[in-house]
Amino acid sequence: MKYSLLIFIFLLSALAKAGSSDNFSGDIMSLNYYAHEGMMRFNAQSKSSLSDTTVNSNGSGTNIFYNNFTLGLNYGLVPRLRVSVSEGLLWDQSNEGAANSSLSNGPSDPTFTLAWRYLEAGETGLSGDISAQLVPSIGASIPANPTANVTGNNLNGYSTATAQSVLFWRYAENEFSFTGTASRRFQGQVNGTDASTTLSISPLWQYSYGVADRLHLGNRFYIGISVLGNQVGNTIKNGADGIQKVVTHDGYWTYTGDLGYRPEPYYCFVFSVSKETNSYTSSQTNTANVLSTNKNTFAQLFFQHQFRL
Repeated sequence: MKYSLLIFIFLLSALAKAGSSDNFSGDIMSLNYYAHEGMMRFNAQSKSSLSDTTVNSNGSGTNIFYNNFTLGLNYGLVPRLRVSVSEGLLWDQSNEGAANSSLSNGPSDPTFTLAWRYLEAGETGLSGDISAQLVPSIGASIPANPTANVTGNNLNGYSTATAQSVLFWRYAENEFSFTGTASRRFQGQVNGTDASTTLSISPLWQYSYGVADRLHLGNRFYIGISVLGNQVGNTIKNGADGIQKVVTHDGYWTYTGDLGYRPEPYYCFVFSVSKETNSYTSSQTNTANVLSTNKNTFAQLFFQHQFRL
């Protein structure tokens, strides 16, 4: 009897696996989903801090509260090739320190992406993506300064170019992915209210690598987990006052759990919670090094809808 049950489960899994030659990549609920030729995907994302606290070794620290909203479009140009653009809006970031608080808001630098599905092997469950992304700078970063009554903006102050590769594997109702990313951050500019806060930022490399797993619970729900490792090069900031500031980053991990729900075939809602702890050391001439530890927990609500133009 038990062997019959095992055979039955195996046959169901095999049928589910063999049910699509493209590994269900046109299904908006799939981890390996992409907009196929002639299809448009619209997505809206809201990101809010639940807890974002930085503690410094010199006794200072900040609590950050923010809400960020992002809109994006993704279009399938030809088979396996698609382009996308997205833009974010920060509408109320508040940094509360020991003595005062500051406010930042405004649009982000836009993001443009070109992606290619180089592998789609339905018989093995394997899929693969490569992509190139550009985030051009549209202006200098302006930090908030409550003393001077200056509201900060939401710009990076530098351009970023990114290359990414993702390998997916699907078996039955379970999906797995491995992601590797390399980013080049170019020369940047911060325009503060005085010489000490007006900075030229040197270029650096950033790397990330992550794994994700998604389990489908019928046709309407899924649960997922992911772990992302982040490695950032040293940030060198040359102040207009002639003082060089160096920020040395430790590697850190981002852990995420998510729940997806699809009320209709071409609509999907995703709720996720992420947590990360990031440490870095700041140093400058004639000043003691400061070790900072940031603990950040944030929630995201994601909506996507695909349709044919």
